[in-house]
Amino acid sequence: MDELPCESDEEEVLKGVSMLQEELKLERSLNDGLVKQFEELKVQHDSDNEVTTELRKRIIKLENDLIEGLSKSNAKRSSEEALMTRLRALLEKSEAARHETEYALLVEQKHVRELKEENSKTTRALQ
Repeated sequence: MDELPCESDEEEVLKGVSMLQEELKLERSLNDGLVKQFEELKVQHDSDNEVTTELRKRIIKLENDLIEGLSKSNAKRSSEEALMTRLRALLEKSEAARHETEYALLVEQKHVRELKEENSKTTRALQ
């Protein structure tokens, strides 16, 4: 003989179904929370990547500006060193010319003294 299910069995089945439905709701809620957290992390990650990319661009620009500044500074320094070298050479030439002029002046002064002495001797001899 087939047994007919009793009301208590049906109630247990209904309670079991109800519990499964509650567990399913809880699982869905947890799943929805995890999906939401994942989406938030993804947005944050994308934002971090944008910030990182922007910072890298700024660093590269600053490095390029620094290199350009150093290049200009080096060129200016090189130009100034070349000018200093030319000025030193000119100073040395001027010093050499001054020494030659002083020597020529001394020679001429000696010649003038000799002429004066000779003139003095001649004047005394004529008197």
